[in-house]
Amino acid sequence: MRKDRRIKSLTNELMVGNLGSLARDTALEAQINAALTAASGVSSVNMRWCATGGHVILMGVAQSTREASSAQSKVRGVSGVKSLKSHLRVVARKK
Repeated sequence: MRKDRRIKSLTNELMVGNLGSLARDTALEAQINAALTAASGVSSVNMRWCATGGHVILMGVAQSTREASSAQSKVRGVSGVKSLKSHLRVVARKK
């Protein structure tokens, strides 16, 4: 395997679900999308999330610790979220 200097880190958060939870997880992801899109101070365009059995992984870039904290709080507040594992990276906006 070759090293790519552009890759800062790689995390494997593989979760195996079942077909029965697929519809619920898809609906949960849509609810998370709505919550983050409507959240003031959160730029959800820089974030991605995945739900499996109600367990959510949030990943991407936040422009401040306040934005990361707000996004995590909004996701935890969505009905059906059992747990949240956040892999948000805080990167200050270049001026």
